[in-house]
Order: sequence, then structure tokens, then C-alpha cells
Amino acid sequence: MRAATWPREEPLEERLLVVDPANGLSAVVVSVDPDAPRLCRVRFDRDGAPLFRALYAAGRPIQYAHVAKPLPLWLVQSTFASRPWSFEAPSAGRPFTWSLLARLSEHGIATTCVTHAAGISSTGDDALDRRLPFPERYSIPEVAVRAIETARARGGRVVAVGTTVTRALESAALVHGALAPGDGEATLVLGPGYRPRIVDGLFTGMHARGTSHFALLEAFAPAALLTDAIAHAESAGYLEHEFGDSCLVLPHAL
Repeated sequence: MRAATWPREEPLEERLLVVDPANGLSAVVVSVDPDAPRLCRVRFDRDGAPLFRALYAAGRPIQYAHVAKPLPLWLVQSTFASRPWSFEAPSAGRPFTWSLLARLSEHGIATTCVTHAAGISSTGDDALDRRLPFPERYSIPEVAVRAIETARARGGRVVAVGTTVTRALESAALVHGALAPGDGEATLVLGPGYRPRIVDGLFTGMHARGTSHFALLEAFAPAALLTDAIAHAESAGYLEHEFGDSCLVLPHAL
């Protein structure tokens, strides 16, 4: 386990950055990472709903080399998406359609939601990628805390849909000593040797060994077992990376 920290930054004389001339959206660059000049902090000329409207009009989703065609915005948002905080889609949750959620409810499986600002998973710069993940903002509503407490009281298990949900819940518990509602910044980087306090298992994508996501899975299962599982998935034709297939990691069932 280690803590995620923001990159070292050097303030500089603010430089104007025109993001979308057609809509008048602009920003100023206020600091730059001296070790990775591609990484900078900007301040937009607006905030709130006007900023999100402008970003939706000017921006486009992150594109992946393993996906042949450009991705439309609707395709990278999960069924239950709400606040547009994330750089990338929480792809583990893509199989969860409304019909599937309804069937889970029919079988007595309760679901609840948290918001987590999933950061970028790769920058294209190996040196910078080794510093990932950076701190990520989260918001845990009181209704989610009550749902988890109810599940625990009934002897149920808490299964997080995605590594982002896992990181939010475990980071909040680390800060408060127990799971509590509220907003915060996830700085916890899970990995081998960490004993989860809230999450019993997770539904996750296929993550290659050597990635930060694979290391997080080692908090739930041994690396050798995960490696064997990935090898089996590859031989069976399952897909890794974003928009690939998902699997369930439930240590108590092993």
C-alpha cells in the first residue's frame, strides 16, 4: 500500500490557452510539472454548468489504439452515469444494463452508487505512467453507507463494481476509521498486502500484469492466481483493456 500524491508543480506566468474558439472557451495554464511538461494545471474561464456545456460541445472521449473507430460520447458512459467527473469510463460496469440491475434486485441483491472521478489510466509516457494513479475525487452518499451497513448486518458481502469504487470506499474508510458519507480525495493505492476493510470482492475488467489495476487486484487474490486467470481468459478469447470483458473476483469463494 502507498499513498498517491499530486505531481510536483512549478508555478509560472499564466499563459492563455484557447480551447474552443467557436464557443469562446479558454483557460490559463497556471502550473507545469517540471518532470513531465505535458502535465499541467489549468483554470477555465467559467465553472459549473456553463463549463460542462462547453466541454461537452468542444471535447471528445479518450480514444484507444485497440478500438478501430472513434468512440461517441454516449458509448463511454455507463448506464448509471451521473456527474461528469471522470477522464475515462468505469468500464467494469458496462455489462450492467437496466434489465440486469432489475434481475439482481429480483434475486435480493441490493445495489447502490458512489461517484468517483476516475483518472486517466495511461498517458503514453512510461515515466509518467509509473506515477499513476494520482489522487481522485469521490463522493459517497449517506444512502450508500446505509446500504453497505445493512448488507453487513444481514451477513451479506459488499462487491464493488470496478477498481474505482473499491478505491473510493477503502480511501474513505482509511480517513474516517470506518465508512462515512461525504466527499473526499482518494489517495490510497491498493496492492499486495493490503487487507480491504469495506469491499469483499469486486467486479472488474481484465488487467494485464504490471499495471496499477492488476496490483490493486492483488489485495483480493494472489498474483499467481490472477496471472493464471488472465492466461485462461486470453486462451478463451476474452478481451482485456477498456471495453473488454469483465470478471468477478470473490476471495471468499476461492
